[in-house]
Amino acid sequence: MSAYGTVSNIGRTGLGSADKEKIGDDEEGGENYSGKGLPRAVSGGIHYDKKWNADKESINSNYKFNLLDVEGEEETNSQNNLPTGIILSSAHSNFSNSGTNHKANSKYILKSDTTSTFTVFADGAVNNSKNTTNRSTANLRGDSSRLYDNISSGFNDYDLNAFNVNLSWEKKLKKYGRTVSIYSKNNFSNDVAKGESRSNSNFYDVNNNQDSSAVLHLRRSMNDNWRALSLNINYTEPLTSRLSLLLNYTLNNEDNRDDKRSFNLVDHPLGNIIDTAFSTRMNASLWGNQAGAALNYAYKKMTVKVGNNIKLVNIDIADMYAVSELSRSFTNWYPSASFNYKFSNYKAINVSYNGSSINPSRNQLLPFRYNNSQLITYLANTALGNSFNNSLNGYFYASKIVTNVYYGANFNYTLTSNPITQSILVDPSGAYTYRFVNMDGYTNNSYYLNTYYSKKNKGC
Repeated sequence: MSAYGTVSNIGRTGLGSADKEKIGDDEEGGENYSGKGLPRAVSGGIHYDKKWNADKESINSNYKFNLLDVEGEEETNSQNNLPTGIILSSAHSNFSNSGTNHKANSKYILKSDTTSTFTVFADGAVNNSKNTTNRSTANLRGDSSRLYDNISSGFNDYDLNAFNVNLSWEKKLKKYGRTVSIYSKNNFSNDVAKGESRSNSNFYDVNNNQDSSAVLHLRRSMNDNWRALSLNINYTEPLTSRLSLLLNYTLNNEDNRDDKRSFNLVDHPLGNIIDTAFSTRMNASLWGNQAGAALNYAYKKMTVKVGNNIKLVNIDIADMYAVSELSRSFTNWYPSASFNYKFSNYKAINVSYNGSSINPSRNQLLPFRYNNSQLITYLANTALGNSFNNSLNGYFYASKIVTNVYYGANFNYTLTSNPITQSILVDPSGAYTYRFVNMDGYTNNSYYLNTYYSKKNKGC
């Protein structure tokens, strides 16, 4: 059993990886400082670990909390080069954010015999954040004449509650190399928010004379519920002493109910009429069926694996305020291959390839109008298609324990075809329109290479 507490004003919350390892806490998260503003953070936690019944049963439990307050100012300058001319923007904002986070998790493991392991993992989180922002923006034409000015402010009080229960059962059968495993994941989440936003804009003609103005004052509320369930079954069958067949099947279901309402206080000061231009009430259901097979060949120091999965996805979306429904189906492919050679316990090389289809999300197909503002509009694109991601990875490591010499390298190359990206349209008045599109015929490429070498200096 262990406990800890930290106080910080450098944005660091919680423990580092080394301290987590010391107390037996393997849970991720806790670091939620974006790097902007002056932070004040307090965190603490308790860890409990126990084994009994001749080490056949064990439990690992953790509780932690984080308190984070951030205040700051931000300056942003940008230039948009449009066919109709240049727009120069200068923005100043100040913000005050505060948040509390409580998380708890527990893992129970039962090893009834040497062939079977049953695990239950449960965790939950309760989060609250309060944000206040004031922002002023000046936009000029290329000749320095005023285009429009905007003053905006807003506050938001947000609560998020999440709960997960994961079950797993892993069993080695009588025949050597034959195994079966079953995994179940269940996630339940709810978020609730309330707040207000206000925006005042003044527009000017080419002679710097104000020709129009606009005011938008919204009271906002949100109450969303999400559920995600999945069941995964894996089976391994030895074909020969060197070759094995791996079969898998996954069923997953997601149910999302988003209720995001805005009330226009300019047109209706009582705040009792929903403004559907800035509101979203959407129900979305997704079903996925995935099955695949792989061959694994292992001989002495070498292992080769080749496989492919196919996933059929059906998504149904109903937009209550727009009175529209969307039903889409996608076929996804997940090819994979890997090669591993182990020269010794301290020297190995690995190269692997993974391909994956990437479906458009429900918010890319039908964006939330809740995110619209006086000068920003998100448009739907119900014809969005899949993109495909190819990833090539590799590593090599070697060590000489006696002389304390360690060296190696790792690399990654990723290519995404027909990527889904955001199209941005800026009209001459300075208003922005966003829409997700497929960049058909184009690819995104990224890569990295990392090498290292270390040796103990005997003179130190």
